[in-house]
Amino acid sequence: MSRTDSLEMGELTDTAFYILLSLVEAKHGYLIMKSIETMTNNQFSIGPASMYTTIKKLLAAEFIELYKEEEDDKRKRILQRKKGLDC
Repeated sequence: MSRTDSLEMGELTDTAFYILLSLVEAKHGYLIMKSIETMTNNQFSIGPASMYTTIKKLLAAEFIELYKEEEDDKRKRILQRKKGLDC
């Protein structure tokens, strides 16, 4: 089984789990990484490449969605969807 099938099988990687856990409220990428480090007392950290790869997979699986607070806001914030909460 390839790694891309894990979400389809209902399995979360550690990275996906912590990203979903950090998205109780909308956050942009850097804040997601810092939130994960804070909540795990620096025991777990995610680099930008694996974070954005996992975010793409979570978006495709509809566990999260992009969220814009204001029209001129340049940062892409990400918000958890109900499907992501049910994991």
